Amino acid sequence: MITLEPSETSRALARPWAVRTSRLRLCCAAVVGIGVLVGCQPKAAPSDRPAVNLPNDPAVSTPGRLPENVTPNVEGKAPDGTGGITDAAPRPQDLTSPLNRKPKPGPPPPVPKNVFRIPGAGTEGWQRSRLSALDLGTKLDRAGKELKSAYGEATFWVQNQEMQGHNTAKIRVVDGADYEIEYQMPADPVVTEIVVAGHGKRMMLPNKGAWKLVSAVVPPRNRLLAEWESSFPRAMFGNLSGEAVWSPVLQDLLAGKGGYRAVLEEKSMTVNGRSVLFYRVLAERPGAKSSRIEMRFDGTRFVPLTIKVNRTPAGKKPELVQWNARWAFGQPLPKRQYTTP
Repeated sequence: MITLEPSETSRALARPWAVRTSRLRLCCAAVVGIGVLVGCQPKAAPSDRPAVNLPNDPAVSTPGRLPENVTPNVEGKAPDGTGGITDAAPRPQDLTSPLNRKPKPGPPPPVPKNVFRIPGAGTEGWQRSRLSALDLGTKLDRAGKELKSAYGEATFWVQNQEMQGHNTAKIRVVDGADYEIEYQMPADPVVTEIVVAGHGKRMMLPNKGAWKLVSAVVPPRNRLLAEWESSFPRAMFGNLSGEAVWSPVLQDLLAGKGGYRAVLEEKSMTVNGRSVLFYRVLAERPGAKSSRIEMRFDGTRFVPLTIKVNRTPAGKKPELVQWNARWAFGQPLPKRQYTTP
């Protein structure tokens, strides 16, 4: 049993900023080269859980139906790629800053059944969308730029030849000038990186290194699609500061660039008695470096709900990841006071 502690770099950085790097437990399995990656969240007593009800992202739901009154699991163990949105807001005492939270080790969780499964085009009630890639991408980028008073909890599932399990992260957006985004990158899901905006600055704590000012978190357009599978957890939040991310990615995918074949679909479902529209982009790239991508979005708030990437690098075993978020809106979040380095 190996326990990975926060690095010396992150401890030093914690002096000007109350920063944490995830403490995770890697459990060696019987198969050589396989480990278990465990996301660590402080347990919350039932009375301390956010007072929100989040409908599932229809990743595994019966077409046309969604379970009602689904309470989010604050420990980040959403089953089978579920996620959702709500207009109810978390209470201020539930809004623990990701820059101040202290992780707590937990037992290795099993990977939920079908968590990495990607349904084929035209199945499970999905139909060709009436929107174009440009229309959907523009709506997503605009929604990110205008996003306010939003709180999210994300789960990042990973399965590859070295490890399997999940990590968790929190998303807190006051507005485009004040936000905190935690995320993990597929290359090293053990480490939680952070992007923060405040005092007119945007700062990033990368996997290795110190806090640094950043003007962009989205790769340049000529590299965006090529790097999307490995950089999407960070890049997709670039629109909070006005960067175009969804519009170029979706247009390039639907145009068949990068060897992908893609389709844009939509699906209406009944959530708490009202019809809700969801969108998804399904992209496949055949060949020696084959991959499948599925991205699902809420059609009301236009926020990302689920992103799955199943790829097989040349000469290697499959690498599977799923990012899944549960969102809450409606109550103004208190502004944070930071001392920037």
